[in-house]
Amino acid sequence: MFRENNQTLYAVYDLAISPITFDFMHFAVISHMAARANGYKYVHFVFTLGVNRTWRDTTPKDKALDDKTKLWRLNHIQIPIATMVESYAGHSVYLDRVEAAKELAALIPQMIFPPQYHVNNPQVMFMLSQVVDIHKQITDQVEGTDITPVCLEPNLEAISMAEAWIDHRGIDVDKLVTITVRQATIEPHRNSNMKSWSRFAKHLEKEGYVPVFLVDTEVAMIGDAEALAKHHHIYWPGPVNLDLRVALYSLAKYNLAHNGGPAALNFFLKGSKFLEFLPVDATPDVVKNEGTIAGHERLLAVKDGEDYAFSNGQAKYVWEKATFDNILKNFNKLVEDTSGE
Repeated sequence: MFRENNQTLYAVYDLAISPITFDFMHFAVISHMAARANGYKYVHFVFTLGVNRTWRDTTPKDKALDDKTKLWRLNHIQIPIATMVESYAGHSVYLDRVEAAKELAALIPQMIFPPQYHVNNPQVMFMLSQVVDIHKQITDQVEGTDITPVCLEPNLEAISMAEAWIDHRGIDVDKLVTITVRQATIEPHRNSNMKSWSRFAKHLEKEGYVPVFLVDTEVAMIGDAEALAKHHHIYWPGPVNLDLRVALYSLAKYNLAHNGGPAALNFFLKGSKFLEFLPVDATPDVVKNEGTIAGHERLLAVKDGEDYAFSNGQAKYVWEKATFDNILKNFNKLVEDTSGE
C-alpha cells in the first residue's frame, strides 16, 4: 500500500525493556489511539532487540525463555497482533539495534512513538493501566471522539479458514460460544476447573448453543485433551495459530474465558461479547505479595465490579470463582445485557 510518510506513525516496541508476551497487545492498541489522536492514518510497528541482540532479562519468564524461543514468540504472537490493528501499515524487525537507529534517524521526532523515544532513551508502554489512562485522556480532551483501543480485526484469510472449520461441523455461528480454559504446567494452581466448565458446556448444548473449547497450546501440541474431546468440540487450530484463534472469537456469538492469556484480546476485538473469569481464588505469582483482589485491580487497572469505559458493557471481568453456578449466572446476564446489540 502506497502512503506518504507524514501519514504514518512509527511505533517502536523495544524488546530490550519490553516483554515478549501478550502484553504487546496493550502497546499495539495504545499506538493506534496515539496515531488517531495525532492525525495519523497508519501505524508502522518497529521491533528492535537490545545491544548485541539481547532481549529483556528481568522477570522469571524472561530468564526461562531462550533467545530462539523469544524470536519464535515475536514472529507468532507479537507480529500477528500488530497485523490485526485497524491502522496497521507494516512492520520492521531489527535484530541489530544500530540498524533500527538508522531507520528512526530519518524520521522527525513527532512521527515516532512513544514520545521522546530514542534507542539510547527507550520508553516503556505495555501496561494495561496505560491503555486505560490514555483512552481517558483522549476522551477528556476531545468531546465525542470515537478513538478507542477496540481496534483489532482478524485477517480475512483467517476468517475464511475459521468459517470452513465451522461449516464443516454444521455449526450455526449465532449459537457458537467459545470457552478458553487454562491447563498450564506453570502455576497449575491457577488452572481452570474443567468439571465446572464441562458441566456448563453440556448445559449450553441443552439450551441450543454450540460450545467450542480452546485449550492451552501445550495441551494442544501433546494432544492431551482426549477426555474433553469425547464430549465437546475442540478448536485445535486456535491454540497454535493466533490469527485462527482470533478469527473464531470474531465469529462467535459469545466468548468466555478463565484467567486471561490470549483470550484477553477480546477486550480489544471489535464486536466481541466477552466474559473473563479471574482466578480470585488463586493468586498469580506476580501479585503474590498482595491480596488477590488488590493485586488484580492493580494489574488490570479496573476495580472489582467495574468495566472499562471503552468496553461499552460488552466485555467484562467476573470477580468470582468459576463454579458452574457462577458461570451460568454471569453468562445469562451477558446474554440479557447484550441481546439488543
